[in-house]
Amino acid sequence: MAVKNKERMCCVCRTRADVGGMIRVARERDGNGFRYFIDKEGNANGRGAYICKGCVGKAVKTRALNRSFKTNVGDNIYLAIQDESLYN
Repeated sequence: MAVKNKERMCCVCRTRADVGGMIRVARERDGNGFRYFIDKEGNANGRGAYICKGCVGKAVKTRALNRSFKTNVGDNIYLAIQDESLYN
């Protein structure tokens, strides 16, 4: 049986791409609220949003994660996404 590649949709440009070329931001319950973080391994529990590495600038400018998670995501996540795209 052939192994199927995992494809996900970018929350900025809405194109489908292989998971390996995307950054996943995950949300998990943390006490009374939620915690947002970059899921480098891609297997964390909770809701996730994917961003193409080419769409990082536009994601920061348009605050695309706020739409995906339907809440205000902190600036520290957008800074972490920019750092992640520069170094990987």
